[in-house]
Amino acid sequence: MFSPLEQFYVIPVKIFSAYDNFGFISNFDLHYVIFFFIFMFFLLITPYYFSVIPSIPQLIIEDIYFFILGTVEQQVTFKGVRFFPLIFFNFIFILITNIFSLLPFSFTVTAQFLTVFILAFGFNILFFFIRITAKWFRLLLFVL
Repeated sequence: MFSPLEQFYVIPVKIFSAYDNFGFISNFDLHYVIFFFIFMFFLLITPYYFSVIPSIPQLIIEDIYFFILGTVEQQVTFKGVRFFPLIFFNFIFILITNIFSLLPFSFTVTAQFLTVFILAFGFNILFFFIRITAKWFRLLLFVL
């Protein structure tokens, strides 16, 4: 890398088909897979560190957990706590990807428009359908 802006370029890493323009894995896809495995590793390894007298990893995880839980309770009250796992996963995903994008020769996943669009559009569609299923009768009367 000769320029700091090269961390934003999406380049093919491996082509696995006979055609050059079809069937490639880019650094964008590769970093998504790496971040998924890092998240799953931390998710699976942390219960082994839990004890009555907390260790340093347990204190860090509990602080992050209670910080996000407190923020969710302040913003959306207790009715929105049922969405806490979704918000927690989203927060941890953005946190891990932003931290690892600070490493040299890394790729910035959250700077790509596709990532931001998928997260925002997915959440909007999800909450739209949740609202429709919760209040479908009132919505039907309002439309008529």
